[in-house]
Amino acid sequence: MPDIAQLEQMYGPLAKHSDYKVGKTISYLTTEGERRRGEIIWVCQAGDVVGMHCPLQYLVAVGNGGFPDVITQTDILPDV
Repeated sequence: MPDIAQLEQMYGPLAKHSDYKVGKTISYLTTEGERRRGEIIWVCQAGDVVGMHCPLQYLVAVGNGGFPDVITQTDILPDV
């Protein structure tokens, strides 16, 4: 897994305010509607990219060791 400096270089500064923090394990839905569970490895702050607004995004490590899933607050499922 990349270290903090690498994550910040790739994804920008860690968001100062978010409902979920790095290290938290969450359940969420992918864009394909698949339910997954993983650990938050980075929280990207909201901002403008190439003239488009991007909301706060969570990078979530999944068990397969591939690229992290990028999800928004609305993708996160409540704990039950």
